[in-house]
Amino acid sequence: MIILCPYKNSLKTLEKNKEYYRNHKEKCLQLTKDWGIKHPEKIKEYIKKAHEKKRERYANDLEYRKRVRELSRKSMRRRLDKMYDLRNQIFFEHNNRCDKCGFSNVQALEIHHLFGDNGKDNFHSLKAVVERKVPISILCANCHKILHYSNRKHKLIG
Repeated sequence: MIILCPYKNSLKTLEKNKEYYRNHKEKCLQLTKDWGIKHPEKIKEYIKKAHEKKRERYANDLEYRKRVRELSRKSMRRRLDKMYDLRNQIFFEHNNRCDKCGFSNVQALEIHHLFGDNGKDNFHSLKAVVERKVPISILCANCHKILHYSNRKHKLIG
């Protein structure tokens, strides 16, 4: 982010800039905001150059690319683990059974969101379900498919 302060950016004045920013934070932020409104093309250009520099710096750094890939895999794994933990907690609270037919294999159970929005389905996080902010029903895969099929306007003949 570009912060406007009255001193030119150089090694000698870097400390002065930091001190001025600390003492006049609101003023600097307002100046930056006003300048950004007047010069949006320069902001885009600055961001583009920063991305290009980063790309050039790490283009041939295989170790960096390997680290980034590993970190993204780990974070994805952590997110999936949290999601499965929440999902299992929800199933446990509903006795690990389908609310309609009583089927009890957890591998085939699904969460059905109850809305009353004329069939419009919105995404709600599992956390909201656990906190009981969203009404749900636990259904097995067959009952869930049958329920959604019966709610469709155009049914297939078969």
